[in-house]
Amino acid sequence: LITGFKGVKSVNNPPIPSFILENRELIFGWIEQTIADEGHVKYYPKKYRREIIWRRSFNKNLNECKLNRDERAMLDKIGITYDVKNIGTYVTKKGVEKIRLHVRLSKRKNLLKLRELILIPCTRKNETLTKMMRGFVRYKEPLKVKDTIIEICKENDFIITKSLKEKMHYKQTTTAFKWLKLYQKQGLLTCAESSSYKKGFVGRLPAKYVLSNQKAF
Repeated sequence: LITGFKGVKSVNNPPIPSFILENRELIFGWIEQTIADEGHVKYYPKKYRREIIWRRSFNKNLNECKLNRDERAMLDKIGITYDVKNIGTYVTKKGVEKIRLHVRLSKRKNLLKLRELILIPCTRKNETLTKMMRGFVRYKEPLKVKDTIIEICKENDFIITKSLKEKMHYKQTTTAFKWLKLYQKQGLLTCAESSSYKKGFVGRLPAKYVLSNQKAF
């Protein structure tokens, strides 16, 4: 059924059969096959590019691309966000003017959700998507730590290793210390008070850090 659309989609402008649109499992299958046959899984971590794209074309004299319309309805139904851009017109060898649409799925949570729903029946593309997911997991903790640091600083006006350790449920204070030093190096934090000994106080007072865009106390 899906492969039967090849070669005629942009000319006949067929809609997706209603029984597919009404069945979640068939929707997953359609999206899987679309990515396998016509899509691209773009994963370039150094360029911060993580996305899945495919394109649809239809004759310019038609009101809309029914495939694109129905695929958007599919994505809406399963809760996957997307953006669609008209990337221009082109003329075929037969002199027919066509419009090309660019469909793009992106953003971490959105792609993680999609991964839970589909397996691409193309080994290369599926492996690329798996690598992308592993990359998301690898960068998940830094994002959480950064948000936690900002949250603590806004609540208390400063942060110390102990407060980050408790909030993140770390076993060792050194783990929290490494994160604070990292974000100090990156410019998010400024050391407002260095670690020191104080008369009448048992032990060493912890260093206090503040957000670099807020005034030190």
